[in-house]
Amino acid sequence: PSLPQEPAEPLVVTVDATGTVFLQEQPVPSETLLARLAAIAELRAEDRVYVRAAGEVVHARVAEGMGALSAAGFRRIALVNEQRAADGG
Repeated sequence: PSLPQEPAEPLVVTVDATGTVFLQEQPVPSETLLARLAAIAELRAEDRVYVRAAGEVVHARVAEGMGALSAAGFRRIALVNEQRAADGG
């Protein structure tokens, strides 16, 4: 599995409505998430990590993902709040 190494590419962790965690665009099983994040943190620990979640995701699942990022060594974690566009813009 490829690790995002390009400094210009923001590191994004997404939790979808089913609770599946994605690293960039690739799904990551819960049991390997911490190891994957730790490997990336060795190279990019100072990078900001963006956490996105579907509106239906349970808060506990998002908190779990943010905890995994912190445990892996990331210190700059940002929660992305995506507003849905209203009708007409």
